Amino acid sequence: MLSHALGGGTICEMNANPQKSLRKIGIERIQKKIREAKFFLSHMIQSGRSTRLDHEHVEFYLSAFLSAARSVTNFLEKDDQRWWCQWKKGQADRELLDQMRKQRKNEVHRKGADVAHQLEDVPLSKIETASALHAAYAPSFGEPWGEPQVGLKVYYFTLGGETVNAIETCQRYVGLLERAVEEFSKAQAETDRLNRSFGPCHTARRANALTNPA
Repeated sequence: MLSHALGGGTICEMNANPQKSLRKIGIERIQKKIREAKFFLSHMIQSGRSTRLDHEHVEFYLSAFLSAARSVTNFLEKDDQRWWCQWKKGQADRELLDQMRKQRKNEVHRKGADVAHQLEDVPLSKIETASALHAAYAPSFGEPWGEPQVGLKVYYFTLGGETVNAIETCQRYVGLLERAVEEFSKAQAETDRLNRSFGPCHTARRANALTNPA
């Protein structure tokens, strides 16, 4: 009688549809946040090639990058904590997720991210140039003495007591997040397929059995 009163669907089925819609919206949102994080990362890379030592652009873009990236992990943690914990356990780079979350917390709520810069000499071809002559041609003018070097601000994180290049670390981080979102989306698509085949109650019991075997 209850199924009939609900239009032929079980309680589980009726409850699953709104959740499925919300989850789909959530996945689309974090996919956009991934694109947002990559946008700020691209600007970090570009600004990191500037010879303007008075600029703080890299730091500004880094702050925005950390916030966009944290939106992704925050969704995964809250939407399906069991899946997220299992996925993290299988990642060789899982410590990076916790370290970057801490960086975002420091940036927003404390003294700022654990990032510092130092001046380093880099090849002229690696920097932005306002000259009409593209920097890629610079090595030919440096021969036989080698390519000219220019001082740049290079940024470093302190993660777990280790000093690492900030931009390279952000590239690793966003790659890890992309993989997480891709695999989460596949997992949810498989859940939806099983729901259609066996019903959401059966799928929930099966998932619980796989996660918590007797």
